[in-house]
Amino acid sequence: MYGASKAAGEGLIAAYCSGFGFQSYIFRFVSILGERYTHGHIFDFYKQLKGRLRHIRVLGNGRQRKSYLYLHDCIDAMLMAIERATGSVNIYNLGTDTYCEVNESIA
Repeated sequence: MYGASKAAGEGLIAAYCSGFGFQSYIFRFVSILGERYTHGHIFDFYKQLKGRLRHIRVLGNGRQRKSYLYLHDCIDAMLMAIERATGSVNIYNLGTDTYCEVNESIA
C-alpha cells in the first residue's frame, strides 16, 4: 500500500502538470537526520539511554541497513535540483550511497 500510494501520488502530480502546464519537483528521500530529529531508531536509542537503561532494546536482529542524509545537505540538494530542473515533472532520489547497520549505530 505504501509504495502504491506514492506511485499514485506521483502519477497525479504528473497528470496535473501535463494538463495545466505546471512544473513540479518530486523528491524521494532517505531518512533525514538533523538537530530536531524526533523519530527512528537513533532517536529511540537516545531516549533509552537518556532513561538510563542498561541495555538498548533493538527491534529485529540489528542488521537492518539504513541510509541517512543530513538535513542541511538535503535542503541544499533540493535547492540545486529546483535551480537546474528543466522538465515538466522532475523526480529526484535524494540520499547517499552509504549505509549504516542498526548495530553500528549502537556502537
